[in-house]
Amino acid sequence: MDRCGGAYGVKYCEAHRERRGGHLRKTRREPIKGSIPADLPMSIYVNEVSKLFFDRINEELERIGVKRGYHQIIMHLAREDGKSQYELVKKTHFKASTISVALQKMEADGLVVRKTDCEDARQVRVYLTELGKELDDKIREKFDKTEKILLKGFSTEDEEKIKFYLMKMRENIYEEIN
Repeated sequence: MDRCGGAYGVKYCEAHRERRGGHLRKTRREPIKGSIPADLPMSIYVNEVSKLFFDRINEELERIGVKRGYHQIIMHLAREDGKSQYELVKKTHFKASTISVALQKMEADGLVVRKTDCEDARQVRVYLTELGKELDDKIREKFDKTEKILLKGFSTEDEEKIKFYLMKMRENIYEEIN
């Protein structure tokens, strides 16, 4: 390989191979400009849009000090505070160990508190603190800003159709795997 290439934000080249003692090294690159071939499966486009969107979101959130993955937990708790760790695992699709470690760090950062459920002492409920709620507002601003970029040039009717189709695709795949 004499020049960096590759798709979907990863590039490989001889310089990287040399630095890694003969092993290829993945590095982040700027998103691909222009269009990608029209004959690819739709799932490639869904994945590409999702990846580019979350690359942008993560970059924006890192600027305001939000660690990767926190936004999903915070946004779920902001919609329904007092979820159990198990419920957060189901909602975020993270592993139980990932949620546990993230919540420990978030608690240390003052974003959440964990309390024993008064009706079932085996359950621990997670609540956003005031700092966590303030951070949720900032996260929502970043999502709104990035979503406006994503949907630029679409009518409200188009947006509703896109959302309907994406929800139906999610439902289809969810039914298949469960």
